Amino acid sequence: MTSRVARWARYGLVACLALGLWSAGAIAQTPGDRVSRAPEQGDEVVVVFRDGRRMNGAFVSHDGTTLVVEVSGVQIELHATSYRELVVLEPARVRYKRMSELVGEDARKRMNLAEWCRRREMFVEALGEVDLVLQLDPYMEGAAKLRALIVQEIELQRVRGTGKGTEPEQEDRAEDFARRPLPGEFPLLSEEQINLIKVYELDITDPPKLKIDRKVVEELLRDYSDSALIPSTREGREEILRWDEARVLDLMFRVRARELYGKVRVLGQPTSMKNFRDRVHSRWLMNNAATTKCHGGTGAGRFRLTNRKPRSDASVYTNFLIIDRYETESGQGLINYEDPASSVLLQMGLPRDDSASPHPEVRGWRAVFRSRDSRGYRQAVEWIESMYRPRPEYGIEYESPGGEGGAGGGVER
Repeated sequence: MTSRVARWARYGLVACLALGLWSAGAIAQTPGDRVSRAPEQGDEVVVVFRDGRRMNGAFVSHDGTTLVVEVSGVQIELHATSYRELVVLEPARVRYKRMSELVGEDARKRMNLAEWCRRREMFVEALGEVDLVLQLDPYMEGAAKLRALIVQEIELQRVRGTGKGTEPEQEDRAEDFARRPLPGEFPLLSEEQINLIKVYELDITDPPKLKIDRKVVEELLRDYSDSALIPSTREGREEILRWDEARVLDLMFRVRARELYGKVRVLGQPTSMKNFRDRVHSRWLMNNAATTKCHGGTGAGRFRLTNRKPRSDASVYTNFLIIDRYETESGQGLINYEDPASSVLLQMGLPRDDSASPHPEVRGWRAVFRSRDSRGYRQAVEWIESMYRPRPEYGIEYESPGGEGGAGGGVER
């Protein structure tokens, strides 16, 4: 009798811990979570008691009379008459994917999901979730502490080699997540700086959609009234007020009204920057040079790129500016605008024995392009050729985490 009481007391303590996430309603169980088969050892199950309470655990055994479930490392024995139903759940990663889609951008629910993954030793997913929490709410209470705990558990698992069914690629993914900079550690260009680059890089003969307020045009006419390109008559100035935005911007370029460039809103993408985003940045830069094991991690040295939200303007334009301004130890720029095919950025993507600037020996490195005839290589050359010439000076002060900074070089458009 005493042992039975002790067993139920132990069950009560462990069950309270195990039921916390479910009873709080942080992550709901849906009918699609269950599978219609008999439980097997190690399956995650939910025991539904007769009073409606639920308990999560790992199935151990069932002899027809006694059910044994492991909860937080403790095996609990339950008589068949003490519970109403035993639900076998789908694999944790299947449920995780479904729950991740359901919680959206709710930082608190993402935090709960990170903890849910951590408890199941899904550390890669847990780290990805808590990083997203820090993006959504950098000041979320406990998020930074949880991230440090997960990183520590990843390292312990790696050192001890105790990962549950951890494949080599899973270990790589864990290391990749752990080496990512925290949100806010990598300075990104502001919307105003991004817009300014768009203004400088657009092709005035084929511009994206623009927005220029009337007061900006009036400022242009007033401040540059001594230019031969500004009409001296009232009728001529009123005609300019009726011009479309591209024609007004062309006039700004001609009189070099640089202090007004930032007041022009570029609502789309210049063709050249769209080429960079689609043919270089998203196509191979993010999957190769910007991984955390290369130039996207905290140990990347002077040349660091951001790998968060790779298609966002903030990432695309920040990485472009870093690449545009970076110089190697020998003083070479990564991009050769006069001879695009010889650009160091592209040469380092070729096999070492076919490159004028071979990539340094790095564990895990592989060539991006098979040869100069590869489609990706040719598209990268075409992107560089599509950039504005002569190269403009943006006047943007930016210092990357690798220490590269300043206002850059070039001529003023």
